[in-house]
Amino acid sequence: MAAPFPEDRFSSIKDLCSAVVREFSPVAIRSRREFAAGALERPVEAQFQDEFYRACYTLLGDIYLTSEWSGKGLGGSVDFQIKSQKWAIECVREGDRLEQHIERFLEGGRYYKWIESREIEDYVILDFRTSTPRKVRDNIPFLYSIVFSKDYTCYETYDAQLNLVEKKRALTN
Repeated sequence: MAAPFPEDRFSSIKDLCSAVVREFSPVAIRSRREFAAGALERPVEAQFQDEFYRACYTLLGDIYLTSEWSGKGLGGSVDFQIKSQKWAIECVREGDRLEQHIERFLEGGRYYKWIESREIEDYVILDFRTSTPRKVRDNIPFLYSIVFSKDYTCYETYDAQLNLVEKKRALTN
């Protein structure tokens, strides 16, 4: 039987995601891995998904995070799920197909059925970038932009309304 999720350390999905990003390695996210085994092209956000998984494993171990979770029924998969908390995490890079990712969580979107059934109770989209987003998105409280310096040694976090949520923070791993 798995140990209980450490709610005393991570009481919200935002707390967990903030802690995970603080564990990112600048070296790992600087290195571009554009091809998977067999020379198949990987999605642009894959390097951040890989680093998110690695950093989350460092914080939590291997018993909490499920990658490419598809819930009940067909219709896609979220990048990560913490089943015990009913949290879902999507990662994008440089705003790539951001509108599509947002729509998946909204009424009529492919993930919305999991929200209705309460398989997902909280969720977040992390947009990993090297430039500050310019478009304000009202009524999207689940979107956060992690804006890295060009050399990936520090970052700032913004919400969907472009408010600074986390001031410049250095990555040390």
